[in-house]
Amino acid sequence: MKTEILIKENSIIEFFKQNMTNYDEQQIRRMSCNGDLNAYNLLQDNLFLKKSFELSLNQHIYFEIKDEAKNTRSTLLNRYEYELKEYDDISYRAVLVNFTITKQ
Repeated sequence: MKTEILIKENSIIEFFKQNMTNYDEQQIRRMSCNGDLNAYNLLQDNLFLKKSFELSLNQHIYFEIKDEAKNTRSTLLNRYEYELKEYDDISYRAVLVNFTITKQ
């Protein structure tokens, strides 16, 4: 079992569709300022994920989203690091432990 999982921008929505316990696409669209399904709206301080063979306790999940700085037009990498904690018999709670922005 891998101790770390890396999920890049184009795979984030699919990961949540398959693994998030309370995934509600309509609610996520409402959270978005323009009604689009956006990965930024999914990445919160705590996430609740289904227990599965791909996920394990204390595992770290990294989500990466590239963005462009408006003033400098530089490419930025937003990296979210979550650690899986026990929640109950069917879910893990993924806790945000680190968030970094680096210039590419």
